[in-house]
Amino acid sequence: MKKIIIILSFILLVLILLPLLINYFVKKDSLSSKKIFPTPTSFSNQSFSNITPLPKLFPVDIKTLLPQTITKTQQLKSRLPIDTENFTIDYSYLLETFIIVKKTPQAEEKLRDFFNNNQISYEELLKNNLLVFTEKPLSEFKNQLEDAYQNNFLSPTPPSIEPSLSPFPSSSSESFNPLIEFLNIFLNFGNSIGNAPSSNANLSPGSSSPISIFFPGPLLPISNNVTTAEKNAVLNCLNKKSIYESAGLATGLPWQIIATIHSLEIGCGSGSLVSGRAIGANEPDIGKNCSTGRTGPGIPIVLPDGGCGFVSLLDSAIYAGNHLKGKIGKTPENFEELVKAFGRYNGTGNANCGRVPAYTNCPPLFESEDHIYPMNWFDQRHDLMYVVYCADRVKCNPPRPYLRSGGMTVLRILFEGKL
Repeated sequence: MKKIIIILSFILLVLILLPLLINYFVKKDSLSSKKIFPTPTSFSNQSFSNITPLPKLFPVDIKTLLPQTITKTQQLKSRLPIDTENFTIDYSYLLETFIIVKKTPQAEEKLRDFFNNNQISYEELLKNNLLVFTEKPLSEFKNQLEDAYQNNFLSPTPPSIEPSLSPFPSSSSESFNPLIEFLNIFLNFGNSIGNAPSSNANLSPGSSSPISIFFPGPLLPISNNVTTAEKNAVLNCLNKKSIYESAGLATGLPWQIIATIHSLEIGCGSGSLVSGRAIGANEPDIGKNCSTGRTGPGIPIVLPDGGCGFVSLLDSAIYAGNHLKGKIGKTPENFEELVKAFGRYNGTGNANCGRVPAYTNCPPLFESEDHIYPMNWFDQRHDLMYVVYCADRVKCNPPRPYLRSGGMTVLRILFEGKL
């Protein structure tokens, strides 16, 4: 009897291990057969393989892309993967998105030039969530990404999310987002959506936080106008840290930058990161940039009155992060680029030089260094800055002092832990 049990156990073990071994060697062979092509200067008219994709991780209505972009990206797919000294690019038919391996710090800039030189709009692909970036080896990342997606998110009937027009988004509307939940599982990024912020959320001075690249060195002392109350207002943002982390993961921005946008718009309250309006309300700043055919993370929805709005706070955060990047056509990588992006986020009309005689730190060191939105109270050089426009197209007469921290000041408070 004991021999029979041992034999049956052995057979069962073989039946379990055999499919795993077959899958391993099949995948290994398929990876070794991939070819690397030199970077082409133009694409041929060869059509790409007619592969029926599985449900998309990054939903986008192909009709929203420019016809030229559709044609050129189809030609590009047939030539992938492409390897250059700055980046490698491949395409996942499972996720319906391009996978970019960044090899150098200037990879995004070179990739944008590569797309644009071949008549493909880099900004359009970025806006429609058709680019995923990594620094891992291509084969490893692509296979892990697709395996994790298949294991965690493929189902016969994807869950539907009903838009909520409540000014306070329900936990269910913010708790599930396929893109964010999948990437949280795959990349093990911090707390899952809906978790309370950790007790270690505050950054200490000199930490190795990625946001350290956004500050000049050495830093001048922060303005004395930054009171304890102002610092405590920034502390309020930590209550939504998990949402900012998820939006940061989706946009490639540090979560502190997402939190900074929310702080500037509505003090990290329940309103959107685009205008501070209630979630589900019409967002005039978006205009008509929404349609029933476009859905997905960070994409505004069509409201019953025909305007555009957001299903959840997380969607507005993803949109805001991508909008900030779009202001300079890339992900900010240093102090000057981030200041410029913040300055353009709400328009450059409140830059002080040439508009406010009382402001004497002119000319600016670079674009928006004299702008209240990014720089007010950042240091003693920016102690006193002025509001030029009190409302859209309405000038203040005379300009009045701006009595809030600018974006870089909020980011500095988060970075230094000055709470």
